[in-house]
Amino acid sequence: MIPFTDADLLGPSLGSEVMSRIAAPMVGGMVLSTVLTLAVIPAIYALVKQWRLKRGLEA
Repeated sequence: MIPFTDADLLGPSLGSEVMSRIAAPMVGGMVLSTVLTLAVIPAIYALVKQWRLKRGLEA
């Protein structure tokens, strides 16, 4: 076994380069999914519900 040095543990490596490239899309996806879940989907549901009530399709 080859022991790790401090430079190996703290320095930039291939893994950290890959993670830094995918970090922004990952955070963007998490923000987008939260906004969709908390705002867009309930708003669409309310619009459809209101439309159905006006048309007399729901009791």
